[in-house]
Amino acid sequence: MSNKIKYIFLLTFFSIFGISVPSLLLADEAIRFELIVRQKPAMVDNYYEIRRDTIEVLVGHSLYNLLVNMSLDIKVESIDSLSVEFTNHLTTIGQTPYNFAKRYKVEYNLPARVENIPGKNGSIYQLLISPRELINIDPENCPFVTGAESQFKNSPSANFDFYFLPNSLADFDWNVIKGYLEADFVQFRDALGISLTNKITYYLTPCPLNTVNWDKRFGYVIDPGRSRIMALYSHDFISSEAILSNMLVLLRQWGYAPPFLLEGLAGYFEFNTYEIKNIKNRGEIPPLNSMLTSSGYYSADPQTTEIISASFIKFLADSYGIGKVKELYNKSDDLYLQKNMESIFGQPLDSLEANWSYYVDTVSNSRGLFDFYASRAGALFKSDLQITYYEEMLKLDATHRDSI
Repeated sequence: MSNKIKYIFLLTFFSIFGISVPSLLLADEAIRFELIVRQKPAMVDNYYEIRRDTIEVLVGHSLYNLLVNMSLDIKVESIDSLSVEFTNHLTTIGQTPYNFAKRYKVEYNLPARVENIPGKNGSIYQLLISPRELINIDPENCPFVTGAESQFKNSPSANFDFYFLPNSLADFDWNVIKGYLEADFVQFRDALGISLTNKITYYLTPCPLNTVNWDKRFGYVIDPGRSRIMALYSHDFISSEAILSNMLVLLRQWGYAPPFLLEGLAGYFEFNTYEIKNIKNRGEIPPLNSMLTSSGYYSADPQTTEIISASFIKFLADSYGIGKVKELYNKSDDLYLQKNMESIFGQPLDSLEANWSYYVDTVSNSRGLFDFYASRAGALFKSDLQITYYEEMLKLDATHRDSI
């Protein structure tokens, strides 16, 4: 978990509850695990590493984690100086999930293996879970819990069940949050023809709960199997964005896709036509083929990749139709995204990239778009971004007056 998120939590926690620093010096035992996912395509004998990550699980507790096409709930049952005993419950993502559960006792630095996890197009995955070391973490890192002993209160809307702490910032802001998230979710759902039978559970927390593994780039949790999202919401950091509910509904209805495609499609209605021009003008667009796998995507600058992927997928959808983008989503995994893209759109990636570059240069952003996204930024309390969009509106107004 990033130091920034920990620092944000400490500031919030002290201001709300007045707990002294010395009480945080106590520590609880936890196990640091390394997780590795490998994929074997159909008709191929070799495994290829797709993703590698680390998690920290408190002894006696369970931790949820989303990794490639699978949701994991890992619980540390007991430990000694030589080994770790833990349970792993695995569920794949999509409308026809595969379930697996097993208890392991593994020595440190040796892997527990889960084999033959089904993927797309006849491929299979292998998961390696290796306990690396015993560590100590702050027991008061984030004391709030969900479930039967939850401190969160519930306020429902049409498509969401929101949960937040009484008298927290999210409690104060939730009517604004609700309106923004509802409007954006309905727009995305209707554009893609997606329907959900259940509401989305949406936690707005002042700190990163210890029972889930948080996205280290942007500070959120997506749990497709439970139709659950967790986002940070404090005076110092807000991660509740419309893209999160879009990602969740894609994972639930269409299954797994590489992050370039998942986050790109989920960000279709973001203001990427403006942001991508700034990135290109700064010369910060890397080759697209370096971002098409999970490892490549997550190793690049997260703000840049999120905007680039959304801009490129929007270009494909607007130029060739959302039907072809859906076909690409349904067929593609980390190993075959580029091949499928070239096959479905009928040209090599470098040609698509050149056409997209021309699209970035020539697409225009109207005053109405800046006005809309400025209001949206205000709803998200992003005042700096709101001011930027208003300044762009003033430039357009000045240009219009000069032309008259």
